[in-house]
Amino acid sequence: MLPIGVLVNSATIIGGSLVGVLGTKVLPAQILLSLTPAFGLSAVGIGIVNCVKLETLPVVVLALIIGTLVGEALKLEQSANRGIHKLGSFMTIPDKELFLSLVVLFCFSGTGIFGSISAGMNGDFSILYTKAILDFFTAFSFAATLGMAPALIALPQFAIQALLFHIAALALKSVDLQTIGNFQAVGGLITIAIGIRILKIKDMNALNYTPALILVFPLTKLWSLIGPS
Repeated sequence: MLPIGVLVNSATIIGGSLVGVLGTKVLPAQILLSLTPAFGLSAVGIGIVNCVKLETLPVVVLALIIGTLVGEALKLEQSANRGIHKLGSFMTIPDKELFLSLVVLFCFSGTGIFGSISAGMNGDFSILYTKAILDFFTAFSFAATLGMAPALIALPQFAIQALLFHIAALALKSVDLQTIGNFQAVGGLITIAIGIRILKIKDMNALNYTPALILVFPLTKLWSLIGPS
């Protein structure tokens, strides 16, 4: 099956960046920058919607705690920062911290990852199409600050989502609703952290939380075997 939703999502990032760069020639930069808080709030809202779908609160909390420890030990955020700084030698990125937030938002949000897995399992691309709309306007808004830099994120995003899509199509068709709910909740918490970062409330290392998205699968299974009924 062709991952059409993944292609559309990546294309909207490139298109949004291009329209945003062209828009700066017509619209005052302040108008575009004023959208930034709206996208921070949107990320928080999407995160909350996903959080309420949790099935097993102890599993979600445990996955996030252990996942954060793994992410900190692997220094995922620091490694990403180094990669962005190296990228800066080829392309000027005015706000590297903001760029990193967009990398996490575009590539590792619960909506994108769950949408890719869901599409692989049942062929439903509606979640990815919804994310594509948000990503288009997010790239459009931040292009005022970052230029065409957000368009670069479309490449790793496509690779990650396409990989998850095909893994799900081959191996995850039997995932139960409890695991899916817990997975969405973990993704929701990470998305909230991204929103808080974009809103500049607190500088949270959201990328270091992402191992929780993997750990929630075995932890949910383990809880179903030994946890209280």
